[in-house]
Amino acid sequence: LNGNSISYTQPLGTDVLFTDAQKNTIKNHLRTGKPAIIKVIEPSPFTTSRHYMALLDYNSETNEFYLSNPWSGSNSYGKTGWVNADEVLNQCTRFYAIQ
Repeated sequence: LNGNSISYTQPLGTDVLFTDAQKNTIKNHLRTGKPAIIKVIEPSPFTTSRHYMALLDYNSETNEFYLSNPWSGSNSYGKTGWVNADEVLNQCTRFYAIQ
């Protein structure tokens, strides 16, 4: 991100499993219309090690993120589109709040 002049903060620290309150911080950031990047670790449903994904929107009525997942494989890790927010944030350890 730094090499591409993308402004961001990491308001929740790094490499810690987030609490429900911290996960709500991520949801609230998306409600402002700004995207985010998250890192998840195993046993997340999206990786067997660690993985970065972009969150582009949040629908509070359905509790879903619009997820942009760079994984292009054919297994369940490759989900993109509207995905349950609790599933996405399972094993989330980093949150980059894009400004």
